[in-house]
Amino acid sequence: MDAGLAGNGVRALDAIAARAGETPPAALDRRRLAARIDDLATIMYTSGTTGTPKGIRFSHRNVVFKRFARALALPEIGEDDVFLCYLPLYHTFGRYLELYGCIFWGRRTSSSTAHRSCALVGGMVRFRPTVFISVPKKWIQLHEEIARAVDLSSASDRRSTRRSGA
Repeated sequence: MDAGLAGNGVRALDAIAARAGETPPAALDRRRLAARIDDLATIMYTSGTTGTPKGIRFSHRNVVFKRFARALALPEIGEDDVFLCYLPLYHTFGRYLELYGCIFWGRRTSSSTAHRSCALVGGMVRFRPTVFISVPKKWIQLHEEIARAVDLSSASDRRSTRRSGA
């Protein structure tokens, strides 16, 4: 953890895990029962591409609504799908679609910590994902990476030949 954060109410995960047994189960039950749908669930950081960096507050209701809205937009995704996830969990797409989606859809997730296109192509070969969600720039980079390794015109010709039954 960044030393500059210590003492400002920020704790390392290891420090939190080390104290997990200090809270009695009855206290956890009280906290769980006290939680309300409009209580703060998480704060997501935005880098400020349109202005000053800021934290966006999400209530439990926001999280649930966002999750179901994504499910309605992508009804064909199901428990047999395999995602290749690469976005960091502080990214709204990475957290809500990739992380929470794996819980909602009950599907398998393979993660890549490398964001370079060649590493993602390697992850696709290794994990054989059925779903890969990304931003347009990454799709362009992946296309260029694959085009360097494969003759796309001959691959397209083979696909056309198979479709026509020849």
